[in-house]
Amino acid sequence: MLLYLDVVSSIPEFSIIEDNKIIFSTKIIHSVDEKLSDNIIPKYLEMNKSFKLQKNLKGLIITTGPGSYTSLRVGAAFIAGLQYSKDIKTASVSSEIISKLLISDNNKINELVYINSANSQNFISLQNNKNIFTHYKIDNEYANLPKEVKKIYFNEKPLKNHLNNIKYEKFNLNSLVVKNLNKINFSNKNLIKPIYISNNKLLN
Repeated sequence: MLLYLDVVSSIPEFSIIEDNKIIFSTKIIHSVDEKLSDNIIPKYLEMNKSFKLQKNLKGLIITTGPGSYTSLRVGAAFIAGLQYSKDIKTASVSSEIISKLLISDNNKINELVYINSANSQNFISLQNNKNIFTHYKIDNEYANLPKEVKKIYFNEKPLKNHLNNIKYEKFNLNSLVVKNLNKINFSNKNLIKPIYISNNKLLN
């Protein structure tokens, strides 16, 4: 049994994975007025009671951004606490990993990933021909993109841009993770490194 925590999507969510499928999912918060930090432990305790996670949990997965700083910070601290207290294998899923799962090497400079995250924050992740990833925060859901871009993968809503003839494809982050569990690296010594991107260079 794996515990998967998505703190990159606009609404943070817990999922329990068993036999390569999600057997349970629950939103941790349901409105912008709720705080992830207030709800994450009570929600985990509810699941622990129902699924006996303390006994059955074999691994942890967390999305690591880019995304909302608050969600990433709270999520990473929670998963790190479980990881060290239980000495359990852990995997991090960043937008770089998401991109590699969605985009072939032949299309790496022509396609990118667009993420709608918590607190109405939006990010793009793209790769150049030297296999270097760059992440950008998009404040107004509108971006000037390289002319090479032909396709955008998005998790919730499309990115507005100035280019014509761009194809859009929506992806489900939960389904993507479950489908590619064999490609995700688990380790007992995995260091969780959230990717936080700000347009204020002093914060990056």
